[in-house]
Amino acid sequence: MGVKEKFLINQALTGEKSAYEKLFTEYADLLYVFILHYIKGHREDAKDLWQETFIVAFENLHKFNAQSNFFTWLCGIARNKVSDYFRNKVKEENNKKDLLLQSFEYTAIPENQFVEDSKKLVVIESLAQINDKYRMLLIQKYIDNKSIEEISKNINKTYKATESLLCRARHAFVKTYTNNTNKYGKSY
Repeated sequence: MGVKEKFLINQALTGEKSAYEKLFTEYADLLYVFILHYIKGHREDAKDLWQETFIVAFENLHKFNAQSNFFTWLCGIARNKVSDYFRNKVKEENNKKDLLLQSFEYTAIPENQFVEDSKKLVVIESLAQINDKYRMLLIQKYIDNKSIEEISKNINKTYKATESLLCRARHAFVKTYTNNTNKYGKSY
């Protein structure tokens, strides 16, 4: 856990509202993408789970033990919320088999799917570790599917400056991704 993260958590625990806002801002987009991955594109449900995750995290911040980084802890809460989501869907649909199979909690994951999911988690963790400006550029380009022209307007830069920033962002991401895959002993 980084010094900045530890400082923000300590401030939040003392009731500092701006610390909660900074923690939210730091991890909101990444957490949403993480949840959306499991919900398979159901954006409204993902938004609900995203909000619920932050509510639970902030209500239980005093239980955070700092053995992992804050984002990893948030992802753990989100996984539980996603599991609850699928469990409730199963109940709502009178235990239909197709919904039961969607639930990663109840379904055996084929090895190739596990590798694919692991790869996505390393991507999300790598995004969390690069600087905010680069992360937002990459999210706009590759998750929101915005053109360079749209991105340049959003950040008030020229087309060429935006291209250059995206290039640097990709290099930073690749370096972080490579370090993470080496750290976990996997090569994707």
